[in-house]
Amino acid sequence: MKKKRLFWIKRHKMFLGLGLVLLSLIGTVTFFAQKQDYKQPDNPLTNDAVASSILLAGADKKVSETLKENGVSLKQNKETSDKEEEQDDKPKSNNDSKKNNLTQKDKDSLNKHISTKKIVDNTKDKKANRAYFTTTINDGEEVENNFYEFKIIQKEKDLVIEKQAIYINDDKVDFSGSVLLSPGKNTIKVVVTYQNKQSKIFDVSKSYTVYYNATYKIKATLKDKQEVDSADFSFEAYALQGDKKESVNVLLNEKEIEKKDDFNYHVSLKKGENLIDLSVGQDKNQVNQSYVIIYTPKKDIKDPNDENTENSEKPEPSTEGPEISVDNLVDGMETNNRNIDFNVNVTTADGKSIAYKSQQYEVLLNDQPIKPDTHDNYQSNFIGLRIEKGENRIDIIAEDKGKQTHNSYNIKFNDKEKEENLGDARFSISAANVGMSDIIPPVNVPLEKDKKAPEYILDLLEDYSFSPAYTGSIEQSFYLKGIYTSNGANFWHNEGPKIPDDLKEQLIEAGAFPEENIEDIKNDNYGDTYVVDGLGEMDFTGHSGWIYTVNGHYMEYGFSQYKVSSGDDIKIQYTLWRGRDIGGGLN
Repeated sequence: MKKKRLFWIKRHKMFLGLGLVLLSLIGTVTFFAQKQDYKQPDNPLTNDAVASSILLAGADKKVSETLKENGVSLKQNKETSDKEEEQDDKPKSNNDSKKNNLTQKDKDSLNKHISTKKIVDNTKDKKANRAYFTTTINDGEEVENNFYEFKIIQKEKDLVIEKQAIYINDDKVDFSGSVLLSPGKNTIKVVVTYQNKQSKIFDVSKSYTVYYNATYKIKATLKDKQEVDSADFSFEAYALQGDKKESVNVLLNEKEIEKKDDFNYHVSLKKGENLIDLSVGQDKNQVNQSYVIIYTPKKDIKDPNDENTENSEKPEPSTEGPEISVDNLVDGMETNNRNIDFNVNVTTADGKSIAYKSQQYEVLLNDQPIKPDTHDNYQSNFIGLRIEKGENRIDIIAEDKGKQTHNSYNIKFNDKEKEENLGDARFSISAANVGMSDIIPPVNVPLEKDKKAPEYILDLLEDYSFSPAYTGSIEQSFYLKGIYTSNGANFWHNEGPKIPDDLKEQLIEAGAFPEENIEDIKNDNYGDTYVVDGLGEMDFTGHSGWIYTVNGHYMEYGFSQYKVSSGDDIKIQYTLWRGRDIGGGLN
């Protein structure tokens, strides 16, 4: 049996040798293949199975040695080594050490959690240091005019202004370059709403204190040393604080007279001199005026305050005409001001006041009747009356009981001599959104030294036979309320207003018109929302009016404050919705 096995082995030894060689080759290939496929376990902080710099820094030597014994190579780059060498001189935090040895993904993750608070704090610091806006308000200043003008100057160009609001003593007010102050301390709060590049909306507010030292002016139909022949005496007296009338304190011969809301007083005089004291205000703001009225009774009239006077017959009526007295006008006067102020008092021959509303007298400028700005039972007041270049004449004609008095005052307006060429500015007035594109087409106007912006507009309106309505004055708080035809003619050229259909739809959507009028509005039937002879604020909608632009920009302050420069393109435009329908205004 053994011989057979040996024989078989000898016979097949070549094949057995080849088999052994083949097995050896398979084993070798398998060994190298397994070694090639071997991958060290992943480190949760890295992707290349190397020890972190936390271990290399000696935080846990046992773990470090264990990793080495298991074939994990401990790598350390030069930058880390250099930092470790400097560790004694400049220690670093664990957070910084971890951050330097993490993958980008892990770094981003750590940054998100570690640095968020720091970033937010820096943002807060940066926001706190931003100027956002400033104003021309002088905090703590004292003023003597209740119309207070100021500008809001934006500092941040990368923010969008959503809206701005002004509060005076916690009350929100409309702002168009000026506000109305109350006597004493006023707190002005400016709130601006911004939107940043990330569409975040936020408010920035600043508060200021301004003191208004109210100055009063006492107006009265009294004349010092005035002589009267009746004990029954009437007069008007009031105080003006800006444009507001207020009652005054009245003393007659040191006895207090009851205040009158209509400012008309009726007193009984004693024979001889009577002292009338008028006062208003308190402390340093108090204003006083005194008048001596001399009562001398006629011999044939009983004086109720004189016991020695005997009864007698009444005198015959006076045959003289009414008496006219005028303040601030002198016949033959010359002026360099185009706007003049004056007051007119008319009394009967017996000394009784004639009210303007009685239609017993009229005032004419260059043969054209003019109406006073204010009037009462004793006086009519003409404020800012515009006269023409050259010669002017003001006539006052009064009549009483068939007797007439006629006073004339010749006034010459010396127009300022033209200065050296200061250039031109272009002006225009339009209301295209209601079908009036060229009320006054663009026209170049030569500039004049010291001429205010409103004067150019008023002159243009006069040249084109329009009559303006405005508040404030040329010097301050000028606001154009409306433009009207001088003779009551049809402002719309008999065609009527026409709002473009697309704009009309947007206004309807915005709620500009009452619900019950919408169908009529769609058919261009605007009913009583406008007037035939002009165009003014609050026509058509509750947010309409006149606004101005300079070189295409909507200004943040009143027209009185703007100084016209050569090359300016100034447009007076009508808006139906706070400027938004013509490309401007606030949201």
